[in-house]
Amino acid sequence: MQRHHTFAIVATLTLVTAAAAQCPYYSNGAISAGLSRFNGGEDARLVYVDCLSSIGLIDAKFGTSGGATNLDGLPLTLAIYDDPTDDSDPHDAVLVAQVSVPGGVTGGNTGEWQRYDLNNLLGAPVAATGGMWVAVGVTYPAGSSPGPGSIEFFNNIAPGTQWLATDNGSSGIDYSNIGIHSLVDIQTGPGFPPGSWVIRVESGAEYRDFGAGCPGSNGTPTLAGGAVLPSLNQAIVLDASNLAGIADIAVLGQQQIDPALDLGTIFGPGAVGCQAVVFPLSIGLLATTGGISSIGLPVPNDLGLVGASILAQVVSLDPAANAAGWTSSNGVRAVIGH
Repeated sequence: MQRHHTFAIVATLTLVTAAAAQCPYYSNGAISAGLSRFNGGEDARLVYVDCLSSIGLIDAKFGTSGGATNLDGLPLTLAIYDDPTDDSDPHDAVLVAQVSVPGGVTGGNTGEWQRYDLNNLLGAPVAATGGMWVAVGVTYPAGSSPGPGSIEFFNNIAPGTQWLATDNGSSGIDYSNIGIHSLVDIQTGPGFPPGSWVIRVESGAEYRDFGAGCPGSNGTPTLAGGAVLPSLNQAIVLDASNLAGIADIAVLGQQQIDPALDLGTIFGPGAVGCQAVVFPLSIGLLATTGGISSIGLPVPNDLGLVGASILAQVVSLDPAANAAGWTSSNGVRAVIGH
């Protein structure tokens, strides 16, 4: 008989709305440098996303107070592409969705994140099929100086993860065939040091695994998302199995421990191969029957929570398993959607 243990997490969810919950971290929001478009025209910053089941939220910044051009109201386009060969090269990218954002750029010259919810703009998140490209395109008038905020240096040095597409003039970008335009890999292209676009991408409602469990006396503890995806006015449900059943503890948090900590370094006997992967903000003892338990986390009907994440892991007292006497499950990130 499976039992559900319910946590009161309204306060935790309020905190998590401020956290950048994306995979991987293409930008941490720092602002370093910018691009100028003295001849005018359109450019699009592209980021490569290869770890989401859907693309539901796009955040971007458009310059800081140091910019000489008022960017508010400039035409703004969002486009999402499939990378059919998953080779981190957008020359063969296939357009999946495109939308012109009503009102254009907002938050220009402030350095503040602007959020674009594809559920509102397109009616639903876009399904991800392996590697995907997300493009944020702005059309600039001649003589534009967007100022700092276009590129963030030294955060992401992986080749192929950020590209720049430009129309080389004022004809605009043909998003249906972006490969015909001038495309530059920001990590390896001439004149660009390693950098990262100030763009964040997150899924719609999703359960996403990370880390790995370790063997115990009842098998390897496993944590998995429930059948219903996490969304507003629903509940996040996480099912745990293969627990030892002596003292099983749910660990909830907002941040992943990276690199993970070996439980042996926490409890003192040396490395045992079991890892803590969630920085704890809340812990609770689970009711376990037959090595099985379930965690229920009610989600309020608050639009501000869309895109927020809760991370969870279970650690299990298991003296027969190893010198530390504890085992651990994989981690799960629950991303809240509509």
